[in-house]
Amino acid sequence: MKKKKKKKKNHKKKSGPAISLVKLPNTLSKFYIKYKKHQEAEKLKEIKLKEREELKRIIQEKKELMLREEKILKEEKRLK
Repeated sequence: MKKKKKKKKNHKKKSGPAISLVKLPNTLSKFYIKYKKHQEAEKLKEIKLKEREELKRIIQEKKELMLREEKILKEEKRLK
């Protein structure tokens, strides 16, 4: 039986940078714009999350106050 010869792959190195220097400023500005938009979106998400948490906290406090009022009223009726 004959052994099969493995083919060698020729990897040629690219000469020059991966991004052309002509396009570099444009590429960087696009990246920066996307980055800023992403940051702004994250800030908005954070603000919305804080608002939701604040609303939940307020609702919980209202419930607790209602329960306290009911307990006080029951206690007053019992004492009379």
